[in-house]
Amino acid sequence: MTDLTPAEIHQLDSRALELVGIVHGGGGPAEVETLVRGLTPQQLTGIAISCAAMVDPDKQIGQLLAWMNLDDPSEGWSTDELKDAHTKYARGVRTPSVENGERIYQRLRKRNNRTREGSTRA
Repeated sequence: MTDLTPAEIHQLDSRALELVGIVHGGGGPAEVETLVRGLTPQQLTGIAISCAAMVDPDKQIGQLLAWMNLDDPSEGWSTDELKDAHTKYARGVRTPSVENGERIYQRLRKRNNRTREGSTRA
């Protein structure tokens, strides 16, 4: 891969931010296609690298994608991820990710208990 100039890197970073804006702003495939039309494979790779650099690698996949599932009570966490966070929390781990997972785990547990109690009363 040929080295990019600082100006080219800046341009690709700007396009990566535009891509994020399209995705988060409710744009669709047509807007993305317009943004990347005419780019070389090297430039597309540069945009992918720039977008990847914007992601917090300490977050779990569910947390990174939670914005896509705003009406999801598990906030994008899988059942296994929540159980893992709960286990770590019980063992004394207090990272922000584990604490967030434990908070969601407990909220869903209470919700499930209320649902179960309501169905046994009926």
